[in-house]
Amino acid sequence: MKKKLFTGHLLVFILLGILLSPSAGWGETMDSLFEKKDWKGIDELLADPGKKLTPREESLGANALWLQNRWKEAEVLLKKSAPFWPEEVRPYGTLLTILALERTNRKDQAARLASEFLPAAPPDVAYYVAYALYRLTDEKDEKERRKHLVRMYKEAETVQQQTTVLNMLLALPGDKTAYALNLLTISPKNAAALKALEASGQKEKTDVRFALGYGAYLRGQFDRAISYLKDVPLDSRNGRKARYYRAYSLYRKKKYGEALELWSPLARTGTDYAESSIRRISILATKAQRERALQVLREVAESREGIYRARAWYSLSTHASGKERTDLEEKVIAAAPDSIHAVRILWNRGWKNWQSGNALGAVKNWERSVSPEMPRSWRARVLYWEARAYEKLGRAEEQKARLQTLSKEFPLSVYARLTAEKPLPLAPGGPPSLAGLQPLELERWGFVSHARRKLIHRGDPPSLYRAARIAAWQDDSLGISLPPPLPGDREAFR
Repeated sequence: MKKKLFTGHLLVFILLGILLSPSAGWGETMDSLFEKKDWKGIDELLADPGKKLTPREESLGANALWLQNRWKEAEVLLKKSAPFWPEEVRPYGTLLTILALERTNRKDQAARLASEFLPAAPPDVAYYVAYALYRLTDEKDEKERRKHLVRMYKEAETVQQQTTVLNMLLALPGDKTAYALNLLTISPKNAAALKALEASGQKEKTDVRFALGYGAYLRGQFDRAISYLKDVPLDSRNGRKARYYRAYSLYRKKKYGEALELWSPLARTGTDYAESSIRRISILATKAQRERALQVLREVAESREGIYRARAWYSLSTHASGKERTDLEEKVIAAAPDSIHAVRILWNRGWKNWQSGNALGAVKNWERSVSPEMPRSWRARVLYWEARAYEKLGRAEEQKARLQTLSKEFPLSVYARLTAEKPLPLAPGGPPSLAGLQPLELERWGFVSHARRKLIHRGDPPSLYRAARIAAWQDDSLGISLPPPLPGDREAFR
């Protein structure tokens, strides 16, 4: 009797243990399981016949299965939840359905759905639908495949997308000149595009000669660059750029006189490459043709206005010393007081004062150097050294004011760290000003990659912060600044 009673109690405890022991996902919602990427818990929730899931939860489950490359199971749940998708979610759910059909080898169904959907697809989705149609089209049907690639190029929203399409267009037979030229504006050294232009039979065209010449320059093929660029007219779209890099190629070949003859007209007139030419002439003067080069700089300084005059005076000052250098620097400051050239001059003067023990002279020059053109890193540096100078002068109020501005406006700079009395406090969680953005509907329905792309496209700080949070969830360490991957292989949309 006692044995039977003991056995009965034991069975009760075993049953209670089975009933009460929490399994993966026990008592948790689909949202919490998805957020934790608890795929086992989601599997158990989907398999539980007593659990009634909402269409949104089924959509989350579909995306969870998709992230595990379980295309067929994902497509079943996508189809089930599709009638309930909000309008802003529907295009992305449809795209995922097309990709699921493609990846489970139901290519005819995928192509039919993609063809029906493409005319109404929003631009950011149309690119990927056209890409799917390209992949689903017979390789022998070059006309149809080209049509889909051209549609992709039309819908491309990023340089990365444009580059992908143009590279694929270059792989098709036929005239590739236009595609090659477009690709070379994005990637001037692209080997496939340069090869296509070489074989195009259109080397007499100005745009082709410029692209081949500039590509040769970037590849260090200076003789080739000179040959192509010399026939690009100065008044053409890329004429000044061609003249500048032809001169640079001659310079690299140590043909300094010829380079000076090409850079000089660019420095004297016009805007494109004028300032760069002035700088190159100044550098050339340190190697050869010194008097000729300095004479050109003097002519530019006397004949031009604004930043070009300031740049020429600044270049001349670097070749002078003593009173002559000081006089030339004053001309720079007078011609363009807010320019980076004036900033450099005044900063250097202040630094010389500081090194010689003249704190008052240093602070006067540093305060005078502050301008809207000053880089932020320089502004932090100036504030720090102004504070040091005022400390040395015993002017505590001015010192305190500079340190307060430094800690307030540049809290993460090395100069703020140098002056901090205690480490910068870091509060847990995200910044309140950024962390308050509510999830997009795409996120709530599980389409996180598309949500991230939309947030990046918005570009405002809260959206970028939320996109970064999604990237962290996706284990994408580079995702704070980069968009998610393009589709085309099994790693896309994961």
